[in-house]
Amino acid sequence: MAGTPDITWNFDTKTELDFRNRLVAKFAIPRAGSFWNVGFDATPETALYPLGDRVQELCREVVSQTRAAVAATGDMGRLLVEWAKFEEQLLLRARQLTGRNVSVREGIKALGERGQIPTELVSVIEAIRRIRNLAAHTPAQAKASDIQRALRLLQELTKRVSIQRP
Repeated sequence: MAGTPDITWNFDTKTELDFRNRLVAKFAIPRAGSFWNVGFDATPETALYPLGDRVQELCREVVSQTRAAVAATGDMGRLLVEWAKFEEQLLLRARQLTGRNVSVREGIKALGERGQIPTELVSVIEAIRRIRNLAAHTPAQAKASDIQRALRLLQELTKRVSIQRP
């Protein structure tokens, strides 16, 4: 039996006493075969989810959405890391060429104008930069497909373009 007999009047809100807001126990059952022994086997999938079970459909949807979210988060992280490496080179070269402490946007423009980056790629770099900024500052608004496209473009770009040092 669970309760809070010792707390009768000294609390901030009643939600503190609501058992729906408290973790009572947490269990993790290993998947390893060594956990199960003779006479104590794992429940088969067919017993957990009978044919046409709505709970199984719900569980599959949760798993699918979770995998998609994890994959998108991984791509987002890779995009941020790859962009940081690219930006470091870009800014170093742009600041050497201009003799000023330029922003990323100014650096892209300066390198394009001075032929360090092919003109046709300047707009591609700008598009990647915008998606990177969205991912970094408002990740909930970044679409997984845009992140994946930007990451792919950035990886192709870094193979094709070498920002020349003086």
